[in-house]
Formats: sequence, structure tokens, C-alpha cells
Amino acid sequence: MGVEHGTAVERTQGGRGRTLRGCKADAGPVDFETDAVTFAVVNNRLPIALHILGFLTARGGEPLTSDVMAETYGTSPVVLRRVLAQLQRAGLVETRRGANGGSVLARDPTSITIRQAYEAVTDDPEVLARHPTDCSGRIERTMGAFVNELMSDAEEALLTRLESVTIAEMDTEIRTRLRQASRAEAR
Repeated sequence: MGVEHGTAVERTQGGRGRTLRGCKADAGPVDFETDAVTFAVVNNRLPIALHILGFLTARGGEPLTSDVMAETYGTSPVVLRRVLAQLQRAGLVETRRGANGGSVLARDPTSITIRQAYEAVTDDPEVLARHPTDCSGRIERTMGAFVNELMSDAEEALLTRLESVTIAEMDTEIRTRLRQASRAEAR
């Protein structure tokens, strides 16, 4: 079952992560049985990165292995190590090998923002997908310009908010919420 009208589409073919963007004429019909249609770019590595950074903050400089972090997050150590490697390349985390090895924060958690974590693990600087700009129809071009303006404004607001929160602040907030939840459960 495909969409045959001339709307802009973004889709991932065959679940393999290949994203096609363009007007219907460029991308062909969308098959909802085989194509995953997305309207926003969602980075699924950011929650893992924040878990890593938060866990390392809570450890206060004591090294932690990727196996332990993966187990507590409920993901594969391989997936976690990929994200960890991206955080290392960005200078947010250091990893030591050996019997007493593990990962630690490379900087003070008060100097690491959530935006820096996001930028470390994203391949695309755009947070939200954009309407194609090469559509031939006047309505599509006009709609595209409007949608792209909205997405740019929303993206800037989101990135500004991510920039305003440090990993240390995240850690403090998570600890506060955990204490509140524990007190509520004890009642």
C-alpha cells in the first residue's frame, strides 16, 4: 500500500537505516508495510549517552566497565561501547584498559552539557527533519518553507535548552527525583 500523491516524504527502506528524502516524484510511493515513515529525526543514542554520563558522574571518578553500564541500562555491551566511543572522541569520557580499567568522565560534570552529549552521538546536525526544498509545485515549496522555518525555530529552542543543562545538574535532578520516588513508595 503506497502513497501516490505529490507530498514530501522521508522514509527508511527495509529497516536498514537508509533514509530517502524528497518529493514523492523523487522517492517513489511510500509502502507502509515495508517503509518506516518518519517526520522527525530522533536520536536513540542520546538516552544511552546520558545514562553513561550520569552513571560516571555518580561514580565520582571511579572507573566503570561497559558491561556493568550495559546491564544497568538494559542494552547490549556492543551498542553501549559504540556510544561510549563517540563520547570518547568528543572528549567527554576516557577509558582505561586492564584489570582495573573502565571509563571515567574526561572533564568535570559541571562543564559538560546535554547538548555536547547530543552533538557527540549524532551524525546529523539537524534535530528535526526538513521538508525537501527541491519540490516543483508552488504549494509544496511554500509549505516547505513554512515547515522548515517552524522546524528551525523548534530546533533552536531545543538545542538552547540542552545547552542550559549540565551533566552535574542532570545528576542532581535525577537523585532528587529518586529520593522523592522512594519516599512516596515507602508511604
